[in-house]
Amino acid sequence: MRDARALTGIINSVVKEGRFTTFSKMSEKDCRKYMRSIGSNETILVAELGGKIVGFQFFERFPGGTEANKHVGTMGTFLSKGYRGRGIGPKMAERTFGWAKSKGFKKVVTWVFEDNVGGLRFYRRRGFKRVGKWKKQVKIDGKYHNEIVLEKFL
Repeated sequence: MRDARALTGIINSVVKEGRFTTFSKMSEKDCRKYMRSIGSNETILVAELGGKIVGFQFFERFPGGTEANKHVGTMGTFLSKGYRGRGIGPKMAERTFGWAKSKGFKKVVTWVFEDNVGGLRFYRRRGFKRVGKWKKQVKIDGKYHNEIVLEKFL
């Protein structure tokens, strides 16, 4: 729970950029509530550089969490703007994939705004394959965004 303030700051800075996430601005209280809701087969991995939290990656059971899809998880990656492209995301992803395998997950899915070139490149380099597109899936500040659906088998 001690990381809630840092995670809140990262989420809100990414939200403010207005083009990478469907998350809304979050309070520290809401972040703590989210962190408490994480189940035993879910995790948040934080990245620290020089004692400062600069990013995090979450891994959750696929929405709905039924017995039939308990082998599928979703993940998302948040890095502060000044720390992207430094190899931090790939290191977090490898640790997250290892953790997910240890918990019995076989597949990871994620979705990325179609115009988030850096995010799409990041996931493709981690072995994710495009499996679909959701058209006009998100509306931010009056502008629609398509989302690309990606999957990776562990």
